[in-house]
Amino acid sequence: MTARRRLLLFGLLTVLLLLVVAAFVFWPRPSVITPENADKIQKGMTLAEVEVLLGGPPRNESDMPDNFINDAFVIPDPAEFKAGRLRPLAGPFEEKRWATAGFLVVVHFDDDGRVVRHRNFTFEVHLSFLDKLRHWLRQ
Repeated sequence: MTARRRLLLFGLLTVLLLLVVAAFVFWPRPSVITPENADKIQKGMTLAEVEVLLGGPPRNESDMPDNFINDAFVIPDPAEFKAGRLRPLAGPFEEKRWATAGFLVVVHFDDDGRVVRHRNFTFEVHLSFLDKLRHWLRQ
């Protein structure tokens, strides 16, 4: 084998190796914001425990605008629900939201930072091919 062929083979193998590494690094990972993980949230858990279940701090991975994720889904106050007056909960709870494409978890924490209640929502996302490509490249 000539030196030129060896150099060409080495260059091709190097490019192939770089492509494999790049694919591994940039390949989208599935979200851990799932119904299965959300079902593990229990009353009394801390924010840190919820973050372990949902893969980190509250965030929007859904490609939907933040105002949609933050405003479109509310957990009604049970007393208001029974009275037939649905309105956003106006209690002293801190609300955190985790969203991925088509799925949202809303968790309310008390003053001690413990889960009071949580609720899961599903929604349809119709993304164009270009939006899907942007989402894939960002991951």
